[in-house]
Amino acid sequence: MDAMSFVFGVNSKDLRSSQLKDLIFRPPSSSFSSASSSSNLAASVSLVYVTNFNEEADDYEETTFTRNITSKGVGSFKVDNKKVSWEQYEGELEKIGVLVKARNFLVFQGDVEGIARKSPKQLVEMLENISGSADLKEEYEAFKKVKEDAEAATIFAFNKQKGYRSEKKAFKEQKEEAER
Repeated sequence: MDAMSFVFGVNSKDLRSSQLKDLIFRPPSSSFSSASSSSNLAASVSLVYVTNFNEEADDYEETTFTRNITSKGVGSFKVDNKKVSWEQYEGELEKIGVLVKARNFLVFQGDVEGIARKSPKQLVEMLENISGSADLKEEYEAFKKVKEDAEAATIFAFNKQKGYRSEKKAFKEQKEEAER
């Protein structure tokens, strides 16, 4: 579970330790020839994601996701053995349906209970993150304002036209009275 969480980019606070470097296996001190060998320790997890599998043709495509961490706590990300930034790594994970922010790929201990205790507003926020609509919130708000402004202008124009009709009717009545 830790390895899967690690390669999917989960933060250390959601894993077994407060720091990612604590996840590195450290053999008993008698196994080390010197203190410097302890600083050369590192951990790495790779996940191979297979797509477009065609059993008949024995054909498929692979994407390899790799995350490394050194004993100093320095991490790196690779996609198909090419070093990438966190943003690029996260983008590649999103392409296969793994949303790190929404944590839609693993169910951690206490997650079900935590979701059950969320307020309706928090549930909506979580669903927006999972669906990706949270990324469109600013654009949505801008279009919503344009719509509201257009509605307000329409109501203003309608009321203005209604006022003109009332004035026209009043002038018509005044004209008829004057003619009489």
